[in-house]
Amino acid sequence: MENSSLSAQFAIDFGHGNTGDRNQQEAMQMTSEITIRPFVDADAEKTAAMVKDVLLTVNVKDYGELLMLKTAAEHDAAHLRAMAHYANFYVAVNDVNEIVGCGGISNYWDVPQEAIILTVFVERHQQRAGIGHEMMRQLMNDPVFLRSKRIEIPAAISAVPFYKQFGFDYKDGRMEPDDEGNIRLELSRTIKDDHKKG
Repeated sequence: MENSSLSAQFAIDFGHGNTGDRNQQEAMQMTSEITIRPFVDADAEKTAAMVKDVLLTVNVKDYGELLMLKTAAEHDAAHLRAMAHYANFYVAVNDVNEIVGCGGISNYWDVPQEAIILTVFVERHQQRAGIGHEMMRQLMNDPVFLRSKRIEIPAAISAVPFYKQFGFDYKDGRMEPDDEGNIRLELSRTIKDDHKKG
């Protein structure tokens, strides 16, 4: 599969650090029943609006407004529709069909048995409520993931602790952001026999 615009794939601030139990309980109360389903073209505008909001209110703290405005413009509805043609792209929706998260996975530059996780975001008022974990479970059970020996994530600075919970670690031991502002994480795995055909 083709990968386009792999630069500046910023993930959500998953709020690790000094988050108190009270704040986590409040976030959990705001979350209704969540369903994760494949992205469809009709989701593009609302998903892009959610991504833009997160970039300009959460990721802006680490990257500054200028870069986040540029990144938000790159992640418009047309970009998300295009991504859905080369990646397995999902949205998380609540019980009133509001989009509260998204995430995708694709082959990594057509390298056999390698994958990249892209554009994982959670609506800012629903963070720390388990949506990010549910999205990662979806992506890690996706056929692209299951047939891959190595999976990479271009992570936002604040999302590194979240991804490390799933076994990802610094690519080549490099802890600093690359020239696109991402911290490259990766996971190596052994492919089970029942997934080799995928």
